Amino acid sequence: MDGGASVIIPAPILTLVAVALGISTVHFGIIMALNLTIGNITLPLGYCLFIGSRIGEINVEKGIQAQAEQSCKNVGAILKEAGMDFSCVCKTTCFLADMEDFAEFNEVYAGEA
Repeated sequence: MDGGASVIIPAPILTLVAVALGISTVHFGIIMALNLTIGNITLPLGYCLFIGSRIGEINVEKGIQAQAEQSCKNVGAILKEAGMDFSCVCKTTCFLADMEDFAEFNEVYAGEA
């Protein structure tokens, strides 16, 4: 699908889904624009797997470590289903509510990767 059709057709529907899931429309727009850009510049020499993950049923009060572990497990399960693992990941974007949590999140993520 070319860039114009990629925006005109799914964007209105996906935006409603993103808003219903509590995702900021600004963040969603940035992610969608980046994915379209990556898709346009990536050579067709294989395939790309784009994964979006949410934490799920983890209580926020359990802290960033439990949330990071669950998020990595979710992504790992999706990668495994696609016949991949974390060694196949070339880019990760993580949105944290508080940058003070970055070191603890990164420690969990580094252990998974």
